Amino acid sequence: MKAPIDGFWAKLTRNDKRDVETWHPLVSHCADVAASLHVLLEETVLGERLARSADLPNLHPHLIQRLCFLAALHDVGKANHGFQRRAYSTRQEPGARAGHLSVVIDLVSDQTQTKLDLIDALGLLYIAGWFDAEEGLIQMLLATWGHHGAPIAPNASGLDSTLWRGNSTRSPLDGVRELIDAARGWFPVAFPHPRCQTRFNCAILAQGLPRARGASSPVGLLLGRASGASAAQSGAPTAPDRVKSRAALVWPNHHDSLEL
Repeated sequence: MKAPIDGFWAKLTRNDKRDVETWHPLVSHCADVAASLHVLLEETVLGERLARSADLPNLHPHLIQRLCFLAALHDVGKANHGFQRRAYSTRQEPGARAGHLSVVIDLVSDQTQTKLDLIDALGLLYIAGWFDAEEGLIQMLLATWGHHGAPIAPNASGLDSTLWRGNSTRSPLDGVRELIDAARGWFPVAFPHPRCQTRFNCAILAQGLPRARGASSPVGLLLGRASGASAAQSGAPTAPDRVKSRAALVWPNHHDSLEL
């Protein structure tokens, strides 16, 4: 999309003067990635290999959709103020700049109201039932968000609440909710089914993932300390043609600008 930016962005192009020329919306970028994984798991040997690595006969459609839902959340950290400000000069928008991984991974070790607000915006209570234990949920989130080549341990200091608190410029939590609502619509089969197989959720993805510094176990760090608070929930290059075709069927509002 051509500048100016009028929503949450994920990708930018700039001209020689470093001015933003085009931008790709966060929701659209996450649709791109989820659509690609959907094709890989359903139409290539990777789906079969992943099933075998987890001792499963195959990947059931609800399990595929759950993995794709999580893939759609991979860049949700980009909704924070610090990342969104990177599109602008400090004169245009003062304030701290930030990345998009640790700023959301630190949710695991946080103990503030910001944690509860972010849990609510992410809809984690919707997906907590996919796992037999909270540790499975935490490890899956760490795997999803630590996607730049190496695992990232949560900082013991927790979240920087200033990056997530709404102001007159934007509301990062609204950006998170927009993505979550879209992803739930893309993958409805993920939600009404029983739990995924525990071995797949925990044993495979937990290998090599870090725990919060200073914590002996991640269990109890996330939803266990959020009970009763914010818990209520109501009801670039063009991608390969088959990815675009799949996206056109599943995500009609976002497939036109696929940038993988």
